[in-house]
Amino acid sequence: MLPPQPHVLRTLDTRRSSDDHSLLSGNDFRAGRGTLSWPAFVIPAIGIASLVLFVRSLLLIFSPARGKLGKSVRPYMDGTIHTDVRSMFALIDKDIMQNGKRLGTVWVGKEWVLGEGAMRIDRIRGVFSLSMVRSKRREYVLFLVDDKRNVQTTYLRESNQLHAVCAYLTRLLPHVATGNADDCAALAGKSADEMAAFNEEYLRRSIPGTC
Repeated sequence: MLPPQPHVLRTLDTRRSSDDHSLLSGNDFRAGRGTLSWPAFVIPAIGIASLVLFVRSLLLIFSPARGKLGKSVRPYMDGTIHTDVRSMFALIDKDIMQNGKRLGTVWVGKEWVLGEGAMRIDRIRGVFSLSMVRSKRREYVLFLVDDKRNVQTTYLRESNQLHAVCAYLTRLLPHVATGNADDCAALAGKSADEMAAFNEEYLRRSIPGTC
């Protein structure tokens, strides 16, 4: 399986669209002296709603910082070389293209994990999983928590995909916290001081010679 092409980040960022909601109710709409039947009003309204969704999609494509993926890379901007979302996307693309391993809907490179968001591997502090039934459908969820308590959530299609991702990441990062959604909430809900202490202990265990 070839790694994703450079446009994969924008594709991932815009692949989830919102469901349309009914805008109108009632049988007719009265304006001035005439009476318009409800189809005459609904059809233009649907056209406007479709246009709004189309424009929103364009904004996400050409302004990736507005999307979920764009927001997920912001904590990792170093303020020097990588100061904008597009440069971060290029960095992630390069890593995934050269080193990417696909595990379901998740790609793991040498430096980055790319699911419905992106997270630096060396900043991951927790790998958690959840299997749940929603709307009569079973879903499998991967939660990643970084050293600043940012949480990345990715949905996978099958349980074996979720298990494969968790197993791969925990082999790569043997000292990360693991568990279920409650354990994820406990880690992400730590205070700043508690997280600082957790990070210190994590680095002490992960890096030989770290005090």
